[in-house]
Amino acid sequence: MQTLGEGFRQTPQGQPQGEHPVCGHVGRENRPNKGLLFVCAHCGYTLQADLVAARNISMRTLFIWQDWVRTGR
Repeated sequence: MQTLGEGFRQTPQGQPQGEHPVCGHVGRENRPNKGLLFVCAHCGYTLQADLVAARNISMRTLFIWQDWVRTGR
């Protein structure tokens, strides 16, 4: 990831929707037929893909913010 400025980071395209927010499994098979449904190939977790992506992005943002508060950079 590259830092684009203070508080902004670039995320590889497509990755947030292919990563399971709990077990961490990443794979294209988690999005069957590139559809709107996320089905984890590892544990079977199922949810609407955009909600999974939103959760992944918000968790990454929280972790980055917490790290920034703790380290000051």
